Amino acid sequence: MMSPDYNLIHRPESKVLLSNVMDNDVEGVIRSFEKYRSPPHSKSQSGESALEIAIRNENKYIVAYLIKYGALPNAIEREAAFRKGNKEIIELVESGKYLKIIREYEFFKKE
Repeated sequence: MMSPDYNLIHRPESKVLLSNVMDNDVEGVIRSFEKYRSPPHSKSQSGESALEIAIRNENKYIVAYLIKYGALPNAIEREAAFRKGNKEIIELVESGKYLKIIREYEFFKKE
């Protein structure tokens, strides 16, 4: 019997989300959720979550959208944020309050 994670890794919508996260493509991440209904807790084949990748890339906007669409930061992801030392990302994963960061992204996107 395959583990549930194995099935999640190989779902096309998980691959779309992970690809967009790895490419730092915020609009692609939004599309992944709105168009493809990607699971926010998608993991790469190496076992890294989409949230871990976004934290490693220090992309606060993608972290915010992942949390908005249901990613719940676990101990590994919170530790990754602390190791990176990005105060905004640490606050995001600790508090779950993503609205300010998303508003900032939408404001700058319109310019």
